[in-house]
Amino acid sequence: MTTVWWSTSGIIRYNFLNPGEAITVEKYCQEIDKVHQEQQHLHPSLLNRKGPILLHDYPTAYHSFSALATNFPVIWASSAYKGANFPSAKYSDVKHYEMNNIAWIMTKQSQQHKFKKFHGIIITGWQRYDHMAPICEILPIGTPSMVLNIQIAIHGVEQNQPLIRNMAATILGCTGFTVSNLDIISNNCHFPVVVQMHNEIETIESEVREEMSKLFFDNTVEEFIYLTITPTADKLKHYLREIKRLSLIKTYPKRHFKILRKEL
Repeated sequence: MTTVWWSTSGIIRYNFLNPGEAITVEKYCQEIDKVHQEQQHLHPSLLNRKGPILLHDYPTAYHSFSALATNFPVIWASSAYKGANFPSAKYSDVKHYEMNNIAWIMTKQSQQHKFKKFHGIIITGWQRYDHMAPICEILPIGTPSMVLNIQIAIHGVEQNQPLIRNMAATILGCTGFTVSNLDIISNNCHFPVVVQMHNEIETIESEVREEMSKLFFDNTVEEFIYLTITPTADKLKHYLREIKRLSLIKTYPKRHFKILRKEL
């Protein structure tokens, strides 16, 4: 368990719970007080900020908030939409983040009266589980989780959850949004940016061909287009083909997958 203070000078991270160790109210309050005393000595300027950021995997026990409010009348909470599950995660466990954010919103609603100011919840997206860990849950993988959890933050936990998931699916251009551990999203999605880029480069090629034909022989025009435009156009066509191919896949073969490499 970690409590984090933020300032323009950086982040101070303090762990006060060993792996597997149970937390009690007494232990929690003692350690929070110890952190507060250490920061008064090491970083007194931090204690004049907007308050600490409580960064826990799930909200702490409700009865601990009274003790927190005594020392920290002004706070922020921090949850995540990616990068906070485990260090080597390659895919986002959307259900985990969905439940985490719902729990934090419910906690804020029920506990904010104990504080002078409970500013809100910062929904973070981490690319590394910690500073020494490898890259995990990169943004393209975490985007569905980000969109879903922003919708949860906007509409609140009182809204029907399947309806919020459908809102997220609409924003993502998909016909449905499945939340079941690593089953992130429906295969029936639209990828407008790639299609738009492909259409734009085809238009550019046509315009370049038309203008150059006024000045050059056809073979010169073809050579120029082949060297400057065709490589990018081919990449975009390849992306479109792969998107269509992957969208049709409903099941995958047993691992290990065969690795296909291009011939040199």
